[in-house]
Amino acid sequence: MGKNPRFIGSTYISIEEGSSCSIGDNVEISSGHCYNPLTRNLKTCIYVSNHGKLIIGSNVGISSCCLRIRSRLSIGCNVKMGGGTVILDSNAHSINYLNRRDNAKDSIDRIDAPIVIEDDVLIA
Repeated sequence: MGKNPRFIGSTYISIEEGSSCSIGDNVEISSGHCYNPLTRNLKTCIYVSNHGKLIIGSNVGISSCCLRIRSRLSIGCNVKMGGGTVILDSNAHSINYLNRRDNAKDSIDRIDAPIVIEDDVLIA
């Protein structure tokens, strides 16, 4: 955790064993009731699993977003993520409709792939 983190509202964070999360300086994560009218009172949720890696650069603002990481998400510096943004590095289910019918087979051909968000990006 970097210097001067700021959490506004309630944020749900789950980092599974073997996974990691790195947060830079001056990161602000806002979430929840009436902070941003665009978010409809959604909480920011961060899930990192399956030995995934989340790297958040410095001076990043995240507003009621959902980040679900199974591989790797790298967020550069000076990035702003607008209310309700959802970023997944996995399609989460099989692309084969027959495999989706069977929970045991549903993840067979799931695709996990790293995502890189460069510096100075606005996602709105």
